[in-house]
Amino acid sequence: MNCNIMSKEVQEKSFHIRIAQPLAFTEVGAKHKNEDAIYPLLGAATHGDTLFMVCDGIGGLAGGDIASNTVCRSISTYLLNHAEFSFDVSLFNKALLHTYNELDRVSKDEIGSTLTFLKILNDSVFIAHLGDSRVYHIRPCRYEEESILFQTKDHSLVNELIDKGKITRREARGFGLNNTITKSIQSHCEKRYNATVYQTSDIQSGDYFFLCSDGVLEYVTNARLQHILCSDASDVDKMVQIEAICRDKSTDNYSAYLIRITESNLSLDRNTGAALDLKVEQLPRIDLIDNERTIPKILIGAIAGDIVGSYYEFVPMKSVDFPLFNGSSSHFTDDTVMTIANADWLLTSDSLLGIMQDYGNRYPSSYGSMFYEWLKADNPQPYNSWGNGSAMRVSPVGWAFNTLEETLEAAKQSAEVTHNHPEGIKGAQATAACIYLARTGKSKQKIKEYIETTFGYNLSRTCDEIRPTYYFNESCQGTVPESIIAFLESTDYESAIRLTISLGGDADTVGAITGGIAEAYYKEIPQYIREEVLKRLPNEFIDIMQRFYEMFVDKRIIKNSI
Repeated sequence: MNCNIMSKEVQEKSFHIRIAQPLAFTEVGAKHKNEDAIYPLLGAATHGDTLFMVCDGIGGLAGGDIASNTVCRSISTYLLNHAEFSFDVSLFNKALLHTYNELDRVSKDEIGSTLTFLKILNDSVFIAHLGDSRVYHIRPCRYEEESILFQTKDHSLVNELIDKGKITRREARGFGLNNTITKSIQSHCEKRYNATVYQTSDIQSGDYFFLCSDGVLEYVTNARLQHILCSDASDVDKMVQIEAICRDKSTDNYSAYLIRITESNLSLDRNTGAALDLKVEQLPRIDLIDNERTIPKILIGAIAGDIVGSYYEFVPMKSVDFPLFNGSSSHFTDDTVMTIANADWLLTSDSLLGIMQDYGNRYPSSYGSMFYEWLKADNPQPYNSWGNGSAMRVSPVGWAFNTLEETLEAAKQSAEVTHNHPEGIKGAQATAACIYLARTGKSKQKIKEYIETTFGYNLSRTCDEIRPTYYFNESCQGTVPESIIAFLESTDYESAIRLTISLGGDADTVGAITGGIAEAYYKEIPQYIREEVLKRLPNEFIDIMQRFYEMFVDKRIIKNSI
């Protein structure tokens, strides 16, 4: 282990927090190549440094070493070049955006890394992280189990399942996807994740900050880490013990930084001398889609269903117990693109045909062969389709009109530019009618009766009856009734999405159909779903749906004609 020890020098008087010589290790371990990176570089850190990072290249992607080193270099260089500005979350966010751009520049392939970031300020310590590398704030005390004041929460599939009550912490220990992370810094990605950030002013002399990659955490448990750092051993001996455990047992690269606070006058009130109760406080989440604006009102029910279902289209679950979001594998599809096109059509009253061609060509997706030819045609014509493409895109129509008759007519117009088969039109009309009836306060029983009577769909089956024999089906008649049944059985928006995707089949499309209806009926979508969805959408889509909400929901300005 290389722990470079240097004599202590006097820091600038303006700093209220002083640290001992930082200690670090970064080792290849059982791997052939070290894909971890640390900042400052091994042996370069001094007690005068205020910025520390540990990054871990993502397993399964080529160029993990390039990614982790690029993240360390890009963030540190950006902050150094902007040192004249006071550090705050905005400056960090700009450094992170710069880093995403650098990853895109250095590799034409998809590469990615986790991030742990620690910045010592005059009056606090700022922490940020993405992925499953971790930061601890430990205050050695008599009772070791109480010494962890704070630790970052891994962005992992396991934690997501625990948070949603799908598995217990005990069950998580044997879970097969323990290393699956849900957030990271990646190149060439449709969405750029924001870091989770924290800031604390509760700093005392003797406190430790420990940054590490997940290779350290394989066998250095919280209890073991607390035991080592609460002992009377020297800092060097403590790091030697941690590194020895990793060297003997870790199956991964392993890297860490240990920073000890030697002096702090922040935790005492200067007037009374009493300890201040300053707990770790969470800073506002920073959305890298749009740093200047939040979007509190937006219709995304169908879009959320599409994104959740995108991962399961060819991975049928046949169960309601599954993670809603699977990192970059959960993304918007043609269902969302054409939903946005329909919303734009209703906002502008321009030609739906032209709008659909415009969006379809600017946002290429897994379009069906007939629709793809339609997109590229100079004079596109309807192709007599009964596919569910007409139903997946129609949800905005259900919100835009003040009568059911107008809703049905607009749904017909929305469908017949491509899907002029009677079943294609019927599927779009049934979906739009469900949304209209749901948003205007009709009961599930009334909705069921109307759809069965008007469109002849059999809605008397249950999801449990459908699920065992239901497989991939792209027809309106083979997806719209099933999507409605899932809504009818649901108890809230999330349960509706879980039920419809649990059936199997064309998961993104049934998700979009059910999601649009469920949003209209339940009037709300869980905040964590909204956040995950918005991260995955281009600003253009968000702007369209926000304007649509303002025109047709918030102000209830109803279009009477197209």
